[in-house]
Amino acid sequence: MTWVVGNIDKVRPAWEALGLSDIQEYPNLQLVGQFRGKPVTIYAWQITGHLGNLTVDMIQPAEGQANAYTNFLAKHGDGILSIVHEVPSREALEKEKFYG
Repeated sequence: MTWVVGNIDKVRPAWEALGLSDIQEYPNLQLVGQFRGKPVTIYAWQITGHLGNLTVDMIQPAEGQANAYTNFLAKHGDGILSIVHEVPSREALEKEKFYG
């Protein structure tokens, strides 16, 4: 699960109180991708932890950028951007593709 937040320091204690464990910090991420058809470099801070067997990635994008993370925050505030799961095979993945 990918949770986009405006401030990791504010939400992390609550997640730890819920049982988030095995936390790894990635304070200076630089990601390359596309947003609305244009290339972007995304600067962010991420923590990854576990609630039982659920992996939770929390990402805080740097301010002043235009990308999917900052767009999500502007529209919705802190919240779940994506839910990810593992498939057993390439064939299973092909069966799940959605073209909409």
